[in-house]
Amino acid sequence: MFTEDTSRLSNRSVFLFFLLKHKKVEAKHKKALEYVRSKEKIKAAFFINHDSDWKYEGVYRIMEHDERFEPVIIICPYLTYGEEQMLEVMKNGFNVFFPKRDIT
Repeated sequence: MFTEDTSRLSNRSVFLFFLLKHKKVEAKHKKALEYVRSKEKIKAAFFINHDSDWKYEGVYRIMEHDERFEPVIIICPYLTYGEEQMLEVMKNGFNVFFPKRDIT
């Protein structure tokens, strides 16, 4: 997780080490929040391999109806079971998420 060797440090040193790391992460998070808040629209991408893995319907619908967000669904190729199976799974996913644009 961290590249620094903490095995020879005292408990206080380890605490200070992690406190410093936390402060750096906190500062980066604050900067990212400022950037997102300055945007007119927030783009959110949902990456999915298989339509049965989709667990974010509620979040997606809320974002879809909120003018501050621009959500998109990206169906990713999954080649583990071969190209033919990948194409079938992607076609099914596309038809589930975009039923008005039927892919046959």
